Amino acid sequence: MRSLSRILIMAVWAVLIVPAAAAAFGGDVTTFVVTAEKLYLKNRTGEWVEVRLDGPVSSNVMSDTPVVLDLKNDGRVPDGEYVSAKLVLSETVRFSGSEGRDLTKKGGTVRLSGSAAKATEVPSMNVLGFESSGSWNKDEEGEVTEHLDLDYQDRDTVMEITGKRDFKKSIVIKQGSSIKVLLGLELKGTVHHLVPNYFSGIPSEEAVYFVPPAAVAELSVKCDANIGLLTSESIEWTF
Repeated sequence: MRSLSRILIMAVWAVLIVPAAAAAFGGDVTTFVVTAEKLYLKNRTGEWVEVRLDGPVSSNVMSDTPVVLDLKNDGRVPDGEYVSAKLVLSETVRFSGSEGRDLTKKGGTVRLSGSAAKATEVPSMNVLGFESSGSWNKDEEGEVTEHLDLDYQDRDTVMEITGKRDFKKSIVIKQGSSIKVLLGLELKGTVHHLVPNYFSGIPSEEAVYFVPPAAVAELSVKCDANIGLLTSESIEWTF
């Protein structure tokens, strides 16, 4: 019996790990909505200064201009020069997309749990849990809500996109400055279709789900006429 149980567990991992490790073979996202919960800017002394937000802000980063925050500095952050940025997002995202003829279904939900503390570990992560309800159909594409519980040891509900290095050019913020934060994600091959496994019964129904890419393409902060830019090699995405 112990041997049979081990075979069943391995069968579950065989179904769930392969899509995570082979994201290039998945389908593409049409919409991808993230929710910004906090923003920090690093000043010249290396201190991370929190920018006051009025509350969580949701935005579709697949739009022509992927602006996640659009603020006016009316006392939200002290005047000064800033050299890097950290964006804190909710681990719950909304997306629509397809893999072949398999489409996301409006109102569906997914929870994906794994062993990846950061995005670079996603391609080889162990999938430790998968739940889905009404996320798949073949008729009409709609938005699915997915919770990315990818670091099973971290019990918070946020993920951080942090500048490991400084902007290529610093930005100067004053009272009345316009502050826009833009997030660039390359989401080709991140949508996957999953059918129930014969041995384990996981998932219990056909599902369409999202697996994050291994890197953030770009994070930038536009302040008036200046842009502080971070590209993929300068960004760390942690869960």
